Amino acid sequence: EYEIEDIRTWIHENKLKKVSLQFPNEMLGVSVKIKESLSAKLNDVNFFILCDSLKNSCCIDFMGAKHVESDGIVHFGVACFSEDFEKNKNSVKVYYSLPKARELSSEGIINALLQSLEGVLSEKPALVS
Repeated sequence: EYEIEDIRTWIHENKLKKVSLQFPNEMLGVSVKIKESLSAKLNDVNFFILCDSLKNSCCIDFMGAKHVESDGIVHFGVACFSEDFEKNKNSVKVYYSLPKARELSSEGIINALLQSLEGVLSEKPALVS
């Protein structure tokens, strides 16, 4: 679900030793679980959990990563790919773990639409002049 194997491979291939894991506030509940999953097979890597970025959570927290001297950042959640990335991309490697798109079925869309219109459809129309 959180690309653990892909992230481990990326860390290993880039020979990273200090990795910041940046989470939006809504993912803090799973941050320790993800850190432990990554640490399980990467004993020689130090992980740091970052949250409450100085900017929006969609922006890479380069400043937070610099404070702990990270050589890599794994950014979880929605990303805006701001100009900060272009300025800092050579100072630290970045991996984006973006949210997965949910599969939509036409039946699910129709049911959601009908539920949202339920109150409107049950009311009698009124003519206003």
